[in-house]
Amino acid sequence: MQKRGQVAMEFLMTYGWAIIIILLAIAALWLLGVFSPSVTTTCQLEAPFSCQDAIIDEAGLTLKVGIGANEKGSITSIEVNGNPCAQLIGSTDIESSKLSNIRCVLSNNLKKNEKVTVTIKATTKQPGGLTHNIEGTISGQASKISYAQSGDPSLIAAYSFENDGEDTSLNNNDGTLVGGLTCNAQGKVGTACNFDGADDYISVKNDQTLDATSSMSISAWIKTSSTSTNSILQKGSNCIIHQDRWFRYSNGNLILRSYVSDSDYYLYGATGTIHDDKFHHVAVTAIDDNLPKFYVDGIETAPDTDNWHMEDVPTTYDITIGASSVDCDNIPNDELFTGIIDELAIYNRVLTPEEIKAHAAL
Repeated sequence: MQKRGQVAMEFLMTYGWAIIIILLAIAALWLLGVFSPSVTTTCQLEAPFSCQDAIIDEAGLTLKVGIGANEKGSITSIEVNGNPCAQLIGSTDIESSKLSNIRCVLSNNLKKNEKVTVTIKATTKQPGGLTHNIEGTISGQASKISYAQSGDPSLIAAYSFENDGEDTSLNNNDGTLVGGLTCNAQGKVGTACNFDGADDYISVKNDQTLDATSSMSISAWIKTSSTSTNSILQKGSNCIIHQDRWFRYSNGNLILRSYVSDSDYYLYGATGTIHDDKFHHVAVTAIDDNLPKFYVDGIETAPDTDNWHMEDVPTTYDITIGASSVDCDNIPNDELFTGIIDELAIYNRVLTPEEIKAHAAL
């Protein structure tokens, strides 16, 4: 026994310092987040500003900022890992008693779990008109979150379909499930709505926030085996005067339509076969009379024609998800969707190809 104790003591004396150094190195790496599965996002902004929330995803950063009573200020720049934002979306002018959501769109997507350091610069006006410069920082890591829950201020409506039709944007444009529709099917993220192709749809009452007149983007995940015409989204009516815009899938094509009375514009984007009962990401972007762009699984697909015009559909119409051709009783009677729709988002701006690529990487 005495000999064993002596051997143990000699081992510790010989290798003890090495063991201590290794343990200290492991502890340091843990503190730096190397072995940590997640890093808490921290946001610090000098007074009178206050950072209420910060969401870092692969396509950018969403920041919720407030300012003290009787104060006004502006966010002048945001840099992510030393790179300036390609776009700043939302109001960068901050007013007292109001929270402002600002979206920083990146030129190049971040990688999942990539460590992120954000530098914020802002200004406030002092009594007498003097400008005071303010700085702030955010640290954290990029998370793979749904774009429908990103808090992007350019979202006019977003639906994650977690058992309901609740709008996850800032605008409370909740949808009503009709026809016995349920939203508890397995989705791309969480649950999703499973449309039976007979009488299921979602009705979203019109609101001024839903008026994307000159530019828009629609992004969604769909899963279908149907080759017939399946309406993903429509804003319009077929009551007396046919006026609508809609986004559909039909037998290998994504279709965007703009229709007012006899002025009918269709645009097709070939997709290949996506009616394979597997999830596929689909998106379309459009601005004024420029040719819209279609995307399938993050890859742009060419339209079939250059004949396009963005008609001014009256802004008073409701939105219908999963059906089209709404009649005078606000009941859709055509092109009902058969399959699953998840993570549907509508924007009042044109998304970048990098953003859509990030959407398709969920």
